[in-house]
Amino acid sequence: MNCSNCGRSLPPGAMNCPNCGASTPYNVTPSATPPSNPNNQYGGQGFQNPQQPDSSPQYPAYPSYPPANLAQQSWNEGSGPSSNPPSQPGGGTPAYPYPSPSQQPPLYGQPGPGISSPQQPPLYGQPGSGISSPQQQPLYGQPPYGQPVQRRRGLSGAMVAIIIVVVLLLIGGSALVYYSAVYHPAQLHAQATGTAQAYLNATALANTHATGTAQAYASATAQVQATATAQVQATANALLAIYTTATSGTPALNDSLAQNSASNWATRSDANGSCLFTGGALHAKDVGLCIATGTNFSNFAFQVKETNIKVGGVSGLLFRLNAAQQKAYLFSIDGNGGYDLSALKPGQNSVQTLSVGTNTAIKTAVGDSNLIAVVVRGTTIYMFVNQQYMAQVDDSNSASGSIGVFSSTNGSPEEAAFNNAEVWRL
Repeated sequence: MNCSNCGRSLPPGAMNCPNCGASTPYNVTPSATPPSNPNNQYGGQGFQNPQQPDSSPQYPAYPSYPPANLAQQSWNEGSGPSSNPPSQPGGGTPAYPYPSPSQQPPLYGQPGPGISSPQQPPLYGQPGSGISSPQQQPLYGQPPYGQPVQRRRGLSGAMVAIIIVVVLLLIGGSALVYYSAVYHPAQLHAQATGTAQAYLNATALANTHATGTAQAYASATAQVQATATAQVQATANALLAIYTTATSGTPALNDSLAQNSASNWATRSDANGSCLFTGGALHAKDVGLCIATGTNFSNFAFQVKETNIKVGGVSGLLFRLNAAQQKAYLFSIDGNGGYDLSALKPGQNSVQTLSVGTNTAIKTAVGDSNLIAVVVRGTTIYMFVNQQYMAQVDDSNSASGSIGVFSSTNGSPEEAAFNNAEVWRL
């Protein structure tokens, strides 16, 4: 039989392995091989010692001599029957160092003194065996119990060549994996990043250009608007300068209209309307035409203060009236903030509208007052209300004539009070 620990062949009747000192079953047939156990795998896990028969054949003990390389401690650990190892013949030690069969203790699991259980105790090195050894279990890779030790063979030359080829393939594959998984994606990422950065730069440049264009357009638009506004303002200032200049001198006619004067205002009253001095002002009611028959102006500025008494129609200024030729101009305002310039045509007794519009500068409430003015030079007529420019008209219908004030109804009562008539010759 062989030692279950180191695999060395055991002498018949040996209680301990001469090579490693491990305990062995007593009185086992030398050529018998312990039954195989499927649980015995490499590493010694799950190994169970087979049951020993109650009556085993007895064999005489043979002297056994340990090999020269047996460690001294294997005998000093108490695994053998004696603390001193047997020596070679002639060394003074007993020729039979092992006890006789009559002195040997019973086998593991056999009835005997101090052993009450018929069950076989745990194997050597297993928990509960009570036997300790420096080597508790077979080393990893050693053959199972009962199998001879086989010498490991070296690698053949062909196998070494195959391994080298595989290693080279692995190295090449690693390089391919590195290229595919690391280097090439990094290149693609760098290219994509560069492309994206170029796109972003181009987009930013385009946005900057568009922004600059939009800003330039906005600036140009603002400049145009500012220029237009400036031009309008300049025009308004220029037109206002026309009014200011025209009314800055000493007026040729300055009449408070509190009563009749040298201007010889024609008064009347009938079913269609009236023109009368009352309450310190000249009142024109419904169809009321009040003409200063003692006046005649060609180029001039004419201004009157008008106060709304009733706002059911229109009221305003009459100028360049030629009664013989039935020619005149009428500039009026109404209760809706509108203005109108009309011309009385000769021979037809008809009125032609020359300019019409609205302006917030016109006051429309009852009791409100408006300063109405015209500046007439040649064929050009400028209209103002409350010192604000309204419109400009070129017309040659009438070149000169008398001045006056008037009112006209549109089906609702209309009445206006006039004061402070002034005329400046130009």
